[in-house]
Amino acid sequence: MLLHGLYGNFSIGYPAAVAAAGCFAFNSYLFSHAGKYIGSDGVTHIRLWIAFGLNTLIHLCLFGHILPYDASTKAWFYLSISGIVGYVIGDSMGFEALLRLGAHPTSVVQTTSPIFALLMAYFFFNERLNYFQFSGILLVILGILLVLHDRRKKFQHPKHLCLLPASQQRWSRSGILLAIGSSFCQAAGIVLSKMGMQGSGISASSANVIRIVAATTGAFLIHLYLKRVSIQLKKVFTHRRAARQLLLGSLLGPVSGVIFLLYAISTISVGIASTLSQTTPVMLLFITHYLEKEHVGKTAIIGTFVAFSGATVLFLGK
Repeated sequence: MLLHGLYGNFSIGYPAAVAAAGCFAFNSYLFSHAGKYIGSDGVTHIRLWIAFGLNTLIHLCLFGHILPYDASTKAWFYLSISGIVGYVIGDSMGFEALLRLGAHPTSVVQTTSPIFALLMAYFFFNERLNYFQFSGILLVILGILLVLHDRRKKFQHPKHLCLLPASQQRWSRSGILLAIGSSFCQAAGIVLSKMGMQGSGISASSANVIRIVAATTGAFLIHLYLKRVSIQLKKVFTHRRAARQLLLGSLLGPVSGVIFLLYAISTISVGIASTLSQTTPVMLLFITHYLEKEHVGKTAIIGTFVAFSGATVLFLGK
């Protein structure tokens, strides 16, 4: 059964979801450094403009036009809502949760995102998982939690975007609700994306262009109303290294990472794709180890093994 699952039911969507997690890990690392100089609100806004330019350029090279004019009204509707829910509302709630909880508690709460994705996929797409697949998802989530537990003290260090002093970090009710809301929005964004792509024949690249157009427009109007745009642009042009990190992070996250994820959800279960793409903390562990020489604890090593064991179970299929 395992060999049949490996060769007979294998889909490129599985490695695509893992590739998305890798892109998101590098993206998080770069944005955390850029955010020290540009600010979290600047990063969340300006990255969308960069992603808009890069996504439309890729779309022009692939299809000969910058926007997917041939996409159906249904695709534009669901993907636009997906972009606003995921990129604008979800990310804004996530950053606010960071401010109120700190990085580690927020990351722990956000591991609920695959659970939300599973429930929504069950109700909207009637996607059902067998015990084999469900156990794989539980192993991945357990592994992520073990890695996050090992990194708890590291997350409290200022260079890891701890936005509150350790003495002020607490499990505040509003912070927890914001982190849960962020997880819900990320899961809803994935489900809405699949709704827009399903039966429309639209590519992952085209779908991401639509999401980015809607998200960039919404974010720009909000920041324009709050009169933050000029201040954010000034910071970007002042700190050139941060600007380069923002550019590379945008290429890896809202462009490459999301395209990989959109492709994954179009070929495999939403719940499995969401779970595999949430292994970002595990990927980030290796990035910080090699780039910043951080020590990797025993719990993190065990968590990595458990997470990848779960991923292997998912790879083996039905």
